[in-house]
Formats: sequence, structure tokens, C-alpha cells
Amino acid sequence: MILQNQDLDALNKVSQDIANKIRAMNNLRFVRVGFEVDKPELRVSIDRSRAATLGVSIEDISRTMQILFGGLDL
Repeated sequence: MILQNQDLDALNKVSQDIANKIRAMNNLRFVRVGFEVDKPELRVSIDRSRAATLGVSIEDISRTMQILFGGLDL
């Protein structure tokens, strides 16, 4: 199930409420919410044709973003 909302507090509350209701169903196990208020997520759409026109590979973009966001050491 995917929930989306610009209001992170409301999203957190609703997702926790739904997870608790699902947990109350005794036939389901390992219910978890993959949402953390203190762990923001960024979605990026790469214009592949423009990147190709500029001579930049998708791998270069990915590597640069990993470095910028602290996920890859130099």
C-alpha cells in the first residue's frame, strides 16, 4: 500500500493508524510502516534525452548524487 500526502504529520498518523488496524487482524504478521518523519525522501526524474545531448551518462548522474547526498565515499 502506498500513501502520499504533503503533510508529513498527517501522513505519519494515518499510516500508523492503518498499520495498527492491520496488526489487529490476527492472521497477518510483520506489518511495518516504511515511513520516518526524520528521514526525508527525494525523487528525481532524469531527462535522459537531455542528459545524452549534454554527454552525461545516467551512471555519472547517479554517482554524483550519491556523493552529494553522502552515500558514496571518494
